[in-house]
Amino acid sequence: MEKEYDLSDRAVELLIEATKSSVEAGITTRDYNGGFFAYANGKSYGDGTPRENAKNKKAIEDLESNGLIDAKTSEYYLITADGFSHADSLSESEPE
Repeated sequence: MEKEYDLSDRAVELLIEATKSSVEAGITTRDYNGGFFAYANGKSYGDGTPRENAKNKKAIEDLESNGLIDAKTSEYYLITADGFSHADSLSESEPE
């Protein structure tokens, strides 16, 4: 049975996008010029506004606290086995 996770929409977006990469399944964050940006599979998330900064920070907190990502540095997170499994189940349930 698939474990239930309470994730924000941005957390789900980042998780699914990061697992699409065939090279490196990870999420990078940058706290730059007043903005908190997240990057996954070549896509950038955030525009530096307080609302977007909060979405990105919450997404990283959600993913890390649920064991779906593992911090390798303060700005780099790898997807865990549970993260891949959950992303796969989310992708399977998305409408085509």
